[in-house]
Amino acid sequence: MKQILYIGILIGTVGLSGCSDDTDARIAPAHLVRLTTEITPNTRAAINRFNGETVAFARAAAPGSYTETWQAVATPTETRLQGTYLYPEDRSYLYLRGYYPVQPLSGGGVSYALDGQTDLMATVEQKGNLIDNFSLSSKTFYFNHLLTQLSLEVRISREETNTLRLVSVEATGSRPEARVLLSDAPATDLPQVLFTGEPQQLTAYVEPVRGGGILLSREAVLLPHTLLVEPGVPLGLNVKVGLPDGTTRSWSGLPVRFDEQDGLSRSGTAYRLTVTLFSSGVPGTDVSIGASVVPWIASGGGNGTVQ
Repeated sequence: MKQILYIGILIGTVGLSGCSDDTDARIAPAHLVRLTTEITPNTRAAINRFNGETVAFARAAAPGSYTETWQAVATPTETRLQGTYLYPEDRSYLYLRGYYPVQPLSGGGVSYALDGQTDLMATVEQKGNLIDNFSLSSKTFYFNHLLTQLSLEVRISREETNTLRLVSVEATGSRPEARVLLSDAPATDLPQVLFTGEPQQLTAYVEPVRGGGILLSREAVLLPHTLLVEPGVPLGLNVKVGLPDGTTRSWSGLPVRFDEQDGLSRSGTAYRLTVTLFSSGVPGTDVSIGASVVPWIASGGGNGTVQ
């Protein structure tokens, strides 16, 4: 069920650095840290391939003791460091851990404000020196998603009720602040994320104008935007539809249960939530929400329910 995105950042001795050609000419090529990018496979992620985004690498002279951040511009064919970075002459190791988006390093971690669209990624730590450098295939940096992705689709059970229009959909339960604990993670593990703040409501859809919401039918309508949310916590949905007489009907706090051992979502996994509205009119029987796994890597499967 759980699928993890692998975005390979292969660090090698071939490629372009952020320095000028004149500067490169005065430095032995083996001393330069150079980056190229290999991104595979195509995914369903909010970012499924780097296309000029700036990524960061926390740098240390000892495992986990990060003191500075290197930045690089990543494209489908290369990752170009924004500056000239050299391997130490004494063959001591450099330690790097990648993360995205770029934020200032503080106290061994980076902090973010989450809005439902911010995609957090990080790598395990790798080390390299003049002779055991980052050009080796074993030194590939794989960027992994640290959040859960939600996509939503809405349908009705009977075609004759197709005068219903979707007014809004919100996801609840995800906290708004995240701190990625880079230095605390063992070298071979991804960093943990500390979430804080009061759970927020994240808007997945809102009608553009009053009465102009999506017309619902038996065919499920996939909402145009995905949400990136805190994994491993109880999540709910708020749904509002417009009725033919101009009034609205709302369902609040519909709990989502994922097909995981504890019923909670997993990081690095995308789920599609299908909201089905029934015409029974009896509270508790007039709405059903199912959750199916739609991995960032397009394979695998699973399902869940909303109770």
